[in-house]
Amino acid sequence: MLKGNSDPISRSFRIGCALALLGGAAAWPLFGGAVAFGWIAGAAWNLANLMVLKRLMGLLSEAGEKRTRRPLFFLLALKLGFLYPVGIGLLWSGWAPAIPFAGGFTAVLIGAVAGFLVRLPAVAACD
Repeated sequence: MLKGNSDPISRSFRIGCALALLGGAAAWPLFGGAVAFGWIAGAAWNLANLMVLKRLMGLLSEAGEKRTRRPLFFLLALKLGFLYPVGIGLLWSGWAPAIPFAGGFTAVLIGAVAGFLVRLPAVAACD
C-alpha cells in the first residue's frame, strides 16, 4: 500500500480542500455568506468522512494478528455517532442550506474520484 502523500486518498483530500475553498470563495460574493458556509460545511463534512475512511482502510489492510478491534470500533463510532449527527444537525438547524451543502459534498466526491483515478495506474503498478 502506498504511504504518505503518494496514496490516492491523500491526493483526493488535497483536491477536495482546494474545491471547498474555491467554491466557498466564489459563492460568498455571488450568493452570500449562508450559501458559502453551506458549501464549505458540506465539503468539510465529506473531507472528514474521507479521512475516517482512509484510516479505516489502513487498519483493515494491516496484516496478521496485530490488528485489534478497538480502533476499528472507535472510527466507526466517530463516523456514525459523531459525523452523521453533525451533518444532520447542520441541515436541520438551517445553519447550512441543503443545496450548497450538497454541492460542497458533491464537489469533494468528484474531486476524490478524480484524484483516485489519476493515481490508479501507480497503485496498480505497486501490486
